[in-house]
Amino acid sequence: MPAPPTGGTRDEGAWLALSQVMNHAILDRDGRRAGRVDDVLLDVSDTTPGGGRPTASTPRLLVVRAIVSGPLPRPTRRALRAFFRLCYLACGIRDPHPAIVDWRHVDAIDALVHLGVGRDEAGLRTVDQSVLRFIAKIPGSARRGDSEGGDGHG
Repeated sequence: MPAPPTGGTRDEGAWLALSQVMNHAILDRDGRRAGRVDDVLLDVSDTTPGGGRPTASTPRLLVVRAIVSGPLPRPTRRALRAFFRLCYLACGIRDPHPAIVDWRHVDAIDALVHLGVGRDEAGLRTVDQSVLRFIAKIPGSARRGDSEGGDGHG
């Protein structure tokens, strides 16, 4: 059984290093590949580490809200971004945007990030499905990988 989605414990309680999540492969609830973690969404909490309301002199907590996977999740150079958008457009993806998977769906983290939701439900197959539709239009191509193939990135 994979470890819980924390890196261990510290004196303050459970903790997680972003390196334990970033660029890790994602598996859906059925054990199928669903892409990679391209980014992590954090939110500034309205509470302090002690549980009280923050003041100007007390620190606030950062809370992990979601993992992000898919096309163009990070800022890229303008020329590369334009090139990638053209590639996505050629595959039939008019508005490439990453899938945002709520943190509550992350069941465990070990060498992989395990989700408690299917990859289709999480929106992690957008690019896969578009590329497969594009390939299927090529004469002589076989539509393979629709159920298990690809790394699900998108």
